[in-house]
Amino acid sequence: MNYKKILSSTYSWASIDNVKWFLIFFWVSLPVIIILPFLFSDDLVYVGFSKMIAFVLYIILYLTLILGFVVLIQCCLKSFHKSFYALNLSKLIELFKLVFLELFYILIWNISVKWRVFQILLIILNALLFVLASLFPNSLWLLALYITASGLALLFSYNFGRVFFSSTVFFTKSNYSAKEAIFGSWKLTRGGVLKIFSPIIWVVVLIFLMFSFLTLAMGSFAAIFLKIFLIDSLAINFGFKLAAAFALAPCLIAYHYAIIEIYSQLSEVHDSSSSIKRLLAHKVLNKKRILMKKKSVVKKKKK
Repeated sequence: MNYKKILSSTYSWASIDNVKWFLIFFWVSLPVIIILPFLFSDDLVYVGFSKMIAFVLYIILYLTLILGFVVLIQCCLKSFHKSFYALNLSKLIELFKLVFLELFYILIWNISVKWRVFQILLIILNALLFVLASLFPNSLWLLALYITASGLALLFSYNFGRVFFSSTVFFTKSNYSAKEAIFGSWKLTRGGVLKIFSPIIWVVVLIFLMFSFLTLAMGSFAAIFLKIFLIDSLAINFGFKLAAAFALAPCLIAYHYAIIEIYSQLSEVHDSSSSIKRLLAHKVLNKKRILMKKKSVVKKKKK
């Protein structure tokens, strides 16, 4: 894994076309999403039919924000892959199907046949222990519940890592269904826990540090500026909240761009190993064919 390229991807996203529109939309929509729920509780602001309209608009805003993230992923993919396929209605419906299928394969039906029965038995055991710990509370049942719950959480995390790139595979393969994209991600992440989780964790930690630095820097400047108009406590509180909202948008873009860089590197490794396997298989088959021909020639001579 080329970590230097992953690191550079966290700041090279600025070259993506139309990225400024995502930033503007995010900075406008996020404050609205945060403020509107507080307004719903005030009957003086929304009454009767107007409250229902506001609620519908709020849902539309949420869905639009989700669509914005889909477009962001596509913009990142477009800069990496020539085999990029634009979003259409059928693709969007399949994307929602993909989300539910991912949850199903992560939480219930393990893709690996070896682990599937174990996961289902562990889920049933965890449920039984929860009931027993509720009916007969003692340290033994609670300890057993904690152990099985921890094992289940680790298994869910592993499954999540294996299907992590499903949406990326889905957008780079035009003929892939939601199920095929999940299986494609599972094949792509084959090869050990460290290979799956280490680059993803590294990116998450890096983006968190970036977010913390940007929030601290912008929050300090915002608090100093707002002290002209507000009292100190309000200026600091509002300044850092405003800075966090502004810092979140570029950090989200950097995160998606870095994750797609990881996907690109994994795809290259997977494709090269597949081509090597095909070449080796072709050589083995050729050798077998030559041996078969020699045997047939020897048999004919004997006759």
